[in-house]
Amino acid sequence: MLSVKAEQVKTTSGEKVVVTRDQTLKIVQLSALLNLLSREAQRKEIPVVIVGEEDRCVALIVDAIGERDEIVVRPLENHLAQTESFSVESILGKGEVVPVLNPSDLLKR
Repeated sequence: MLSVKAEQVKTTSGEKVVVTRDQTLKIVQLSALLNLLSREAQRKEIPVVIVGEEDRCVALIVDAIGERDEIVVRPLENHLAQTESFSVESILGKGEVVPVLNPSDLLKR
């Protein structure tokens, strides 16, 4: 998780990329992967989450980065179990049930 300054974002071969930690990462809107409307706005700093497997990493643009927390997860038991992008769910401290994204499935898109 990190914030990228807008001027760090470059376009190469028609794709937005950012260089971070000696890596060039493709930038992808999480909202686009989930087929949601984007709340993209002109920002000086862009919150991104870096996800990946082995040699394939991308920087996902997210709306915001919240607090870091340890969670306990369990298998999905509802209609979201049929959704590729979600693999488990967690119950937050106030009893809210939230789905947890599966980064491996997101990268397949």
